[in-house]
Amino acid sequence: MAQDADFVVAVPSYRRETVIGDKTLALLTRQGIPEDRVYIFVADELERQRYVAQLGKRWPHIIVGTPTLWRQRNFITEYFTEGAHVVSLDDDVEELYRLQGDALNGGALEPLHAGGLVDMIRDAWRKMHRLGIYLWSLNVSDNPYFMSNEEHWLWAHA
Repeated sequence: MAQDADFVVAVPSYRRETVIGDKTLALLTRQGIPEDRVYIFVADELERQRYVAQLGKRWPHIIVGTPTLWRQRNFITEYFTEGAHVVSLDDDVEELYRLQGDALNGGALEPLHAGGLVDMIRDAWRKMHRLGIYLWSLNVSDNPYFMSNEEHWLWAHA
């Protein structure tokens, strides 16, 4: 693993140049993720041109990868150096939620506070480094019951 908690966010996208801006990129902006840490992976040069036209120069890393999502995810794996902390998000994530209270006694989901994603990513890095693991993920269930363990505290809404 890399020696620090720096990270990048990889977002595979296909024909969603408007959706990605309205959803995932808006979320990343609200969360304080710097644009130069975000890598948008598209299928071909024509796609890249459409994304640049829609998103402007604000997002400097619009990368031509390969068609089909599974091939694109493999491309992303190979694109970054081994040991890099790569956070992968879909292009239609609108919000992230965290569990407030006890899931078994009326706990509820609330939107993650601004900057909370950076905190969570860095916390995941520390835990991975300490435990010698190389993969973590968000809980994609919107049912607080399935978040009853302290280790499972976020939910991504697409």
